Amino acid sequence: MYDPNSPYRPPQPPPVYIIKEESFTLKAILTLVLYFVLYIPGLIANIVFWNEARNVQARTGRALEGKGWLTAMLIMQLVGLILSGFFFCLLVLAIITTEPVPF
Repeated sequence: MYDPNSPYRPPQPPPVYIIKEESFTLKAILTLVLYFVLYIPGLIANIVFWNEARNVQARTGRALEGKGWLTAMLIMQLVGLILSGFFFCLLVLAIITTEPVPF
């Protein structure tokens, strides 16, 4: 029997850690809405939420729900931004290099 006045303590069970299950699905939906309303805040929110999801994945060792959507949106928006810039440069180049039409 355990005596509370005894200097010896019985072995304690190991601590139980409770990991809060976090989901990034709502944040991905918010990012999608922000992309439609305002592009730059949507891109900033996407980068912030994606970095947060990446840090949580590094800490817990597994990807949480919604990180794939954030990654896909970030890749699509960056590719779209690069292609838009490329086509804008082509348009400017085409305007600059064309001969003016004489009247």
